[in-house]
Amino acid sequence: MNRWTDPGDVDLWTEPTATTPTGVESADVVGLLALAVALLVVTLAAARTIESALRRRERFACPFAERAVQVEFRVWRGRRVGVLSCTAFTRPQAVTCARGCLERRAA
Repeated sequence: MNRWTDPGDVDLWTEPTATTPTGVESADVVGLLALAVALLVVTLAAARTIESALRRRERFACPFAERAVQVEFRVWRGRRVGVLSCTAFTRPQAVTCARGCLERRAA
């Protein structure tokens, strides 16, 4: 072919793609944004799963409140390490007792 009618590497049959000012194709940008959104969703789902695995709810007769209560514990390595909420109180998240249930044996 003639050098003047064939510019070499350029494929004359494809449509040009839109580019950003930096020369990156718009399809690359869309792909990177989709990947970033997917990674964010996976990270949030994993964080929520891990958070729920660190909590345990138990229902038992509290010797201090002298009634049945439902307590949500923070758990670390299978051991109760904190009380997140207890139905013995008007506001369950405002736990004001000595938290004797942390040492209570599981039923």
